Amino acid sequence: MIPRALVACLLLIFTGVYRFNTLGGSLGGFDNDHFVSFAYAKQVQAGEQPLQDFAGLNLQGAWPSLTYEISAFAQQRFGDNLRSEAIIAVAGVSLAAAFTFLTASLLAPIGWAALATVLSVFMAPTLYNYPKVLVLSAASLLMVLYAQRPSPRAIAVSALLTAAAFLFRHDLAVYAAVGTLMACVAAERSVRALTTVALYVALTLALLAPSLWYVHRHEGLVRYVQAGMDMSRREVARTDLEEWPQFTVPTAGLDVAGFFNVEANSLAWLYYMAHLLPFAVGFAVWRGTLESGRPAAGRAALAIAGMTAFSVPLLVRNNPAVRLADVGPLVAVGTAVACHALWRRRAGEARWGRVIRPALLVVLLAGTVLSTTAVGVVQHQLAVSGLTESPVRVGRRTAHVWDELGALPAESLVQPVSEGPLAVSQYLNACTAPADRVVMMAYQPDILPLAGRMFGAGRLSIIPGFALLEYHQRELVGWWRQQRVPVVLVEYQELSEPGSSTAPIVTEYLLANYKPIGAFTLSGDRTLQVFGRQDAQMGVRRSDGLPCLR
Repeated sequence: MIPRALVACLLLIFTGVYRFNTLGGSLGGFDNDHFVSFAYAKQVQAGEQPLQDFAGLNLQGAWPSLTYEISAFAQQRFGDNLRSEAIIAVAGVSLAAAFTFLTASLLAPIGWAALATVLSVFMAPTLYNYPKVLVLSAASLLMVLYAQRPSPRAIAVSALLTAAAFLFRHDLAVYAAVGTLMACVAAERSVRALTTVALYVALTLALLAPSLWYVHRHEGLVRYVQAGMDMSRREVARTDLEEWPQFTVPTAGLDVAGFFNVEANSLAWLYYMAHLLPFAVGFAVWRGTLESGRPAAGRAALAIAGMTAFSVPLLVRNNPAVRLADVGPLVAVGTAVACHALWRRRAGEARWGRVIRPALLVVLLAGTVLSTTAVGVVQHQLAVSGLTESPVRVGRRTAHVWDELGALPAESLVQPVSEGPLAVSQYLNACTAPADRVVMMAYQPDILPLAGRMFGAGRLSIIPGFALLEYHQRELVGWWRQQRVPVVLVEYQELSEPGSSTAPIVTEYLLANYKPIGAFTLSGDRTLQVFGRQDAQMGVRRSDGLPCLR
């Protein structure tokens, strides 16, 4: 037990240092999408709540929305900067790595568990998705513990995790619930399994009762569920993978290293492995290739394999190079189990089995290690973090990133720029008051958080085709009327053209109260038109000629 706990702690520390030290640079090293949840967290930090004060989009409308609340808490506790956001996100993925290792080490030897976990860390899940890997890894660990010792207490803990997953993001509760139900069915006899499932469902609903009442009070459960399902369908259609990843033969030759140095090949390997691995684990359990005398391990491995088979097709859609890391905890556990099953010699094994089994193990390990190294850009990231050099270099890099993130976003507002999103942020910070709101008819989620401004009309981004039914538009304009919004930023012309049918209620309110006062170039042919309120007093900002509305 002590070695397992020690390795888990070492992996937690390694993951934290690796992920934190590779931050820094543009936007502090965060993905642009990270600023979506960060901007909503800023609204919560200011005392607002989803559904009550802004739209509960992206399946995060229930109270308390943990994704927003935890980020807001970090800003209040650790400082109003990007370092606070990094602390929470990096801590989330580090805990996920520790949970992943503990789960894998209960099903396979510590060596295989550690190797598989490190590979999942090197895949580097995006930091704004830390709730995904945290929930999946924690659910997997609870499934193993329940399989070892079924009890009402274990079910109660699983129900608590499912409720927390729901409050992070509703679809995460589905993955946690599917895994838990599979563990119950695998661990119990039929009659007792039904009782256990009923207890689990009842406890989960009881824990979520206050949140469900909040949703019913502010929007209505039926409409909320219908809107959520509609947005989910649109999201799946938008992000559906157009074609499966394809292998390609390098022109330089067919050596193994050269083959996997081609990113398309590494990506295809990881993609198909993630989809096929749960079936390989299921086959290993069926054939009894895990240790004899450990039926609980087999049941848990089977349940996690089922959870993986359910989750991977739903979570890995377009841009699989990024999304594969989100299922890293499940794939890591499956990899550890598969490696253990292939490594373990069995009495009475046929001669051909003694040859094929090690060969399959070598292929699995070589392909996975080389693919992860290529897709995760591991050599470069290790060099940036300082981990390939010395502890002194690691410490200096940590101190540098700590100071750099602590100075953002304030430092970004004084950088000399003439165009791009940062120029827009600087304009808003200089030419609007701190209490002013800004309506964004564009998808550029970093602009407002860097400017230190809150969004208006209940949304960070108003996008054509996304939640703009008539009642959505009326709700949006209703919030807008109650707020001081001197500036509207418009990228989508169909939202500002007279007579447009895309969102006529929104367009009519915009054109009746605002007028164009300038424009910014974002990148390439993307421009952001600036609309100012018609009755606002305007001054002139000398640097770019745009009028101030402060």
